[in-house]
Amino acid sequence: MNEPDSKKPTNRITDLQKGLYGRDFKTKLPPTQQRFSPHEGPDVEKIWHHADRPADAPFAPQVTKVVAGTFFRRILIIASIFFVVSAGLLVYMFYGGWNVISAENVDISFLGPVTISAGDKLAFNAVISNQNRSAIENVTLFIDYPDGTKDAEVITTDLLHDKQNIGEVLSKSSKSYTAKSILFGELNSQKSIKVAVTYGLKNSNATYRKEKTYDVSISSTPLSVSVAYPQQAVSGDQVDSTVTVTSNSSVPLTNVLLQADYPFGFSFGSAEPQPTYDSNFWLIPTLNPGEKKDFTIHGTLQGEQGDERVFRYTVGAQDANNNKAIAVKYLSQSESVFIQKTPLAVSVVLNESTKPVYVTSLGDSILTNINVTNNMSTRVTNAVVQAVFSGQLFNPASVSVGQGFFQSVNNTVTWDKVSNPQLASLDPGQTVTLALSFGTLPPGASSFKNGSMQVKATVTGDDTSQSSVSHTLSYSQTKTVETHSAIALVPQIVYSTGPFKNKGPIPPKVDVPTTYTVILSATDTSNDVGSGEADAFLPAYVHWLGVTSPSSEALTWNPDKNEVVWRVGDMPAGTGFGKPARQVSFQIQFLPSLQQVGSSISLVNNLTMTATDSFTGNALSSSPPDLTTRLSADPKFSGDEQFVTK
Repeated sequence: MNEPDSKKPTNRITDLQKGLYGRDFKTKLPPTQQRFSPHEGPDVEKIWHHADRPADAPFAPQVTKVVAGTFFRRILIIASIFFVVSAGLLVYMFYGGWNVISAENVDISFLGPVTISAGDKLAFNAVISNQNRSAIENVTLFIDYPDGTKDAEVITTDLLHDKQNIGEVLSKSSKSYTAKSILFGELNSQKSIKVAVTYGLKNSNATYRKEKTYDVSISSTPLSVSVAYPQQAVSGDQVDSTVTVTSNSSVPLTNVLLQADYPFGFSFGSAEPQPTYDSNFWLIPTLNPGEKKDFTIHGTLQGEQGDERVFRYTVGAQDANNNKAIAVKYLSQSESVFIQKTPLAVSVVLNESTKPVYVTSLGDSILTNINVTNNMSTRVTNAVVQAVFSGQLFNPASVSVGQGFFQSVNNTVTWDKVSNPQLASLDPGQTVTLALSFGTLPPGASSFKNGSMQVKATVTGDDTSQSSVSHTLSYSQTKTVETHSAIALVPQIVYSTGPFKNKGPIPPKVDVPTTYTVILSATDTSNDVGSGEADAFLPAYVHWLGVTSPSSEALTWNPDKNEVVWRVGDMPAGTGFGKPARQVSFQIQFLPSLQQVGSSISLVNNLTMTATDSFTGNALSSSPPDLTTRLSADPKFSGDEQFVTK
């Protein structure tokens, strides 16, 4: 049974809630727990009484807040005044001259041209100014030039860096240095010369640095390039371009490199002069003031009607670290050739090569296809094709033709609708292929140098699109055939003859050394050759004796590879054929072992010779057989003496 409300225990939280929400709540807290004293006695008045305030004036506790606010406000004002005075003092010290050195007071200025012609001498003054109240010491000037800069006094010498000791620059004064150089660069390009100054202070180890850049624009180049070229070309036809390089410089230019960038569809054929590197780099060692150099490039161009093919030619200073690179560009020029098709086209393919120049050997047979194409939208009738041969290399006896006829009196092969019915009428887009073969003169048949021949194919036909007026179409294409030279390395090994006296048993005997003389001869047939080199290797049981003849030949020994190297160099056409062959001899020693008894032993292995044809640019080589103890070139040798005995 629930107790009456009057008997419920008193709870302080409950009482507080009643006090907050009830209208007649009376606290039951004991007097000692009440917040304020129930007596408003004179003690309070004594404690807060103020002489300037009536005793019955209301109480004003804000006095304490006013006193505290004034104190902190005074501190804030004093701190602000201190900050302003300190900042002003610092500004005055920095800008008023109390400082000893300021980097802002050291400056670099330049006096010189802002444009210059590439290849001309550039002189400019670098002025170091010191506006401090103290001197700066150990002033050093550093100049970094752009790539390709040359020394003003020795143009062949690269100039990349310059360093000059300026010494001391007094307060409120300046010093200058005149820098001289020769700048190169592409037209309208900007060259930046970086200039830096380092300096120090008296009685200090600290080093300070100031940098600036001097910019110069290239207003003209030391070279000009002009290109003579066809603006239009027939697809598959030969395209000839002549590049002329002219010096505009007042001083000789050295190591000038011309680079040709060929477009897609272009096949390089030949050039005069031959490229120095690959098929598109020509080195001009020296180009004197006003001198011109011409470079003619031959090739074929393939493409569709209306295609544009862009050729780019660049000249500049050769990179010292890469022969096939331009370190500093002087000028770059581009030319466009547009592809067109003739109404009636003919193309000559020599041994599946479409290049304008075909290189072969003397005596070779060349399979030839002549393709005739009707590029019109109407038929072509009564087509006639002729192939005319000319040149000293042509061998009339070598011509073989199927459906055509060869007339030896004028070296002409003819095809018409009688010999080949397909030529009676060519439909739009139709191609007819005519086959034949011919050859060059055999080796030794004629003593000529840099031989060549030409094949010119011509097609004619009637245009049926103009029925009222007879109109004949005609088109030709010419291909050139060149023959490269033939080199040969002819090795011999002897005992009883030659420039050296040999010793030891013949036939060779186990554990007894025998010496031999090796003779190498180099020959060259029809063209001059260069960069000739012959190599030979000795087995481990053969020793190099270091005896050679003649001393004028560059013969060396590489012990790491057991290799003999003969640097033949250049050989004129006909070396060994009417002209004396090049020859060198050296002596070797053979020490047979028991395992070699009864065998003919190899003494010189892997003989090779390489060279470059100066006319065609082709790489030539010769690889004769090894030399053994079979001394077939020795007049006193008999066959049984080649075998090792005990």
